[in-house]
Amino acid sequence: MDRRVLIGCVLWFAASCGGANQKLPIGSPCSASAQCGDDPFFCEKSHPGGYCKRDCKSDADCPSDSICAFSGAVGECHKKCDTDDDCRVAEGYDCEPASTDPDTHASHAYCDVKEALPQTLYVAHEGLVASYSLSDGSERPGEVTNVTGPVDLQALADGTLLVNLTGRGEVLAIDGDTMLEKARIPSSAMGATRPVHSYISPARNGKTYWISLNDGTDANTSSARFIDVTAGSATYLTAVGEVKAGTISDRIAMAHGRAFPTEMRC
Repeated sequence: MDRRVLIGCVLWFAASCGGANQKLPIGSPCSASAQCGDDPFFCEKSHPGGYCKRDCKSDADCPSDSICAFSGAVGECHKKCDTDDDCRVAEGYDCEPASTDPDTHASHAYCDVKEALPQTLYVAHEGLVASYSLSDGSERPGEVTNVTGPVDLQALADGTLLVNLTGRGEVLAIDGDTMLEKARIPSSAMGATRPVHSYISPARNGKTYWISLNDGTDANTSSARFIDVTAGSATYLTAVGEVKAGTISDRIAMAHGRAFPTEMRC
């Protein structure tokens, strides 16, 4: 046989059996399918920031860092995860649980777009925080207790609820989807007695803050505490600074670029 023909056959065999060329890991952001790889790799552009996937019929069709997750009869490779932190949380992704349901089968937890929460009313009672469906008025599962003197309940863009607890000197953070407690942050480390008001700041250098205004025993112990509420931040839901508020403990200037006292450097 002519060597050129033999070499051509070998190259064709390698191309047909070696599989499609993958360029980006499953779950990577993308704007075009060519960035993810050759067919059957593709970019799911309907997902926030794009999401590299691959058509599949079983886990064996997916790269080792991913699994085949099904929606009905359609299977697509998704990135494996163990916690939400393994996913692109700031862009709206979370770690979906494994499933044995034939219509949603997944052998391992995987990163996917977080399902939109139906319209919900959140109520901070004395004693607990609960939530109610606006479609039928029914109370949703889950509640958070040890709530004393709740004021200024607000929701962040990522679905996290924050509320000042005047009776406990805390800022309580709750997952609005699961109704599970995420954090309790002391409202002051400077001797202020209770948080009475709160504001969500404009973005500053890419960061957004929950500003808790705290009453004190006098002008020297009233304060404003800054809690990082930037999704995906290394200091998310952590107090990053505090300043004396003097006698103006019931208000704060929030004009863009002037939301932070000169003594505060975040």
